[in-house]
Amino acid sequence: MSSRNIIKSDLLKLLPDFEESELPSELIALAETFVTQARQLFMNTSEVPAKNFVCSHIACDQMSTKLGLPELNIKHAPIPPAKYKALFKRIRSEATFRQVRDSGKSHAQTRRRIARDHAQEICSKFTTVPIAHILEILDRLVESYRTTDVRALVAAVYLLCLQASKRTKNISGSVQTSLMRDLGLSKSEIETELAYVREKSAGKDWFDFTTVKKLDLNGQPAKKKQRITQTRMMHAAIDFDNEKYRAEFQDWKSNMIQQLDEKITLLRGR
Repeated sequence: MSSRNIIKSDLLKLLPDFEESELPSELIALAETFVTQARQLFMNTSEVPAKNFVCSHIACDQMSTKLGLPELNIKHAPIPPAKYKALFKRIRSEATFRQVRDSGKSHAQTRRRIARDHAQEICSKFTTVPIAHILEILDRLVESYRTTDVRALVAAVYLLCLQASKRTKNISGSVQTSLMRDLGLSKSEIETELAYVREKSAGKDWFDFTTVKKLDLNGQPAKKKQRITQTRMMHAAIDFDNEKYRAEFQDWKSNMIQQLDEKITLLRGR
């Protein structure tokens, strides 16, 4: 079962009065975003089966007011209630788990963010293609985010970038297979998006690597690194004793102590 189908299944468990066709696309997209971000978190083997369910739960919580969702049913969580409650609380408060609040952002914007998350994930595993090029092309395809599977779109752009960078006639079958496995996609889904991207880029220089702009991981113009000289040794950017870093350290310390207390309480309750 693909990642998207698993998310839909979990959402239907949380919202038993909904049919699959009634699930809001915004809700599915937000849950996908959280699942992607949760891959960076450490989880015990016993917690992994509940990852998608927790992410879907958090997505429902955050979209509840906007979508007018009913009370959630968490009885079908795949791990015992006590463990699920602790995992839910930990993931929701995790500093690296970027929560997306109800902010009235359009569906296209949400899916655009998902596309960037997938692009970063792919480039972290397959570093052959500069992420700047992928992000630039994805920005040109932003209008398609409403009608296509974002994961397949990102995979297609990556494969075409890889083909262009290696100047080969055919797309790498082994890489395509790896992407299908990692993103939970079928060959037909990727082939459909490959055809779409080829159609959109026909006669254009999208895959000419000499036109790539220097962008950072967020798709913004990359800033030149400032040379550190002796006169700048106490600049806030490198002075770890300044007030800003002290405050950040205290926040981090408090968060870590809270997590340790929760784990100790959980272990004592076993």
